[in-house]
Amino acid sequence: MASDACSSNTRRGKGEAGGQQELIAGNASSNTNRNRLYFGCPFLKVTEAHCKFFLWVDDHIVRVRAGEATRGSGDGKQNHVEEHLEMDNLIAHVEERIVNLEKLLNKKSIQAELRKKTREAAAREKEASSTKSND
Repeated sequence: MASDACSSNTRRGKGEAGGQQELIAGNASSNTNRNRLYFGCPFLKVTEAHCKFFLWVDDHIVRVRAGEATRGSGDGKQNHVEEHLEMDNLIAHVEERIVNLEKLLNKKSIQAELRKKTREAAAREKEASSTKSND
């Protein structure tokens, strides 16, 4: 019976937009894939939700040489890393939009407060000048 044992090291790689993507790199020790290098999600062997990313290094090298490094399984579907990078980019874009909208809202609030204070000051000045002219 083949064993699923492996040794691995956790590595952090820079994702797009400067984000950190964590993955493990290891050597398989099963009878069928002994010493074969792989990259994978650090949570591959847990039951919790995870990205399920797994890639044999030698298969990836073949795809890189063939110019298809961005495809995971060669079936035309995006691999999990691409999906996560796209989601990370979307999240970064949305966060940037939120920050910009908050700045705009803050600017508009400040402008509205200034207009209110200007109107109040003008009303006080008008009241003060009408009081002086009545004297």
